[in-house]
Amino acid sequence: IGTTGTGEVLTLLSEGAMSAEQFETIIGSSGADTLTLAGAGGSATISRIESLVGSTGTDVVTLSQGGTLSLDAVETVLGSATAVDALTLTGTQDAIAVSAVDSVTGQSGVTDTVTMLAAGALRVSDIDSVVGSAGTDVLTLGNATDLTARGVESVIGSSGTDSVTLAGTQTAIAISAVEAVTGNTTGTTDTVTLLASGAITVSGIDTVLGASGATDQVTLSADDTLRISGVETVIGATGSEAIVMLTGGAVAISSVETVTGSAGSADVITLLDTPAAALKVAGIDRDIGTT
Repeated sequence: IGTTGTGEVLTLLSEGAMSAEQFETIIGSSGADTLTLAGAGGSATISRIESLVGSTGTDVVTLSQGGTLSLDAVETVLGSATAVDALTLTGTQDAIAVSAVDSVTGQSGVTDTVTMLAAGALRVSDIDSVVGSAGTDVLTLGNATDLTARGVESVIGSSGTDSVTLAGTQTAIAISAVEAVTGNTTGTTDTVTLLASGAITVSGIDTVLGASGATDQVTLSADDTLRISGVETVIGATGSEAIVMLTGGAVAISSVETVTGSAGSADVITLLDTPAAALKVAGIDRDIGTT
């Protein structure tokens, strides 16, 4: 137990488990150290600690050097400025606020939330919800994820099947290697920008902007109306789907009932199959039917 003064440093000389209170800086040993913060919460700077258990209060921990840290009951972690910091949530920990941290791994079967306190790039695995900062945030998904995003500007998907749902005030997102995006349910106008070529399924999305020089395919949910630019293929569902072309170009369609062309541009649509009902078009310069 430290004093009520400031600047006190605790250094562990051998590995093991330690409970500490009222120390401003705690330095682990060369082995595997587990630190429990005693008392009713506070701030501490730590290094060379492998496992950290928070106090009964609100804890803010600053990492003075990079490393891998397992957390339980810690509210906020501020990463080191120049090293790689990797956090793993354990025990009762299901939410964390972070700044300058490189990666956060959640717990399988637990609904985990990460709040980004400052703009930057973050890699997450087994995390269900991410709240972005007031700046520009880029998320990379470390494994197949169904993610809820609030205030996140870009999401780069994993090698698995990823879906992103927009929530809160989120109305726009840029994505790569993400298979599905669901729009905000609060009545907002949502826009998805594709950063790379690929296929995506959208629901409740108003606009999709395709990747430059790529081949993009968008699949709609039932009864959606979608505004598109730079998208090569649109696949409808079983309802009454419509697309509006924001810029001139060519688009191939399937199971789409209505197509509206762009203003003053040469718009071409190609039918990939025979429509179940009569196709309605407006402002289209050329229609190419099936064979």
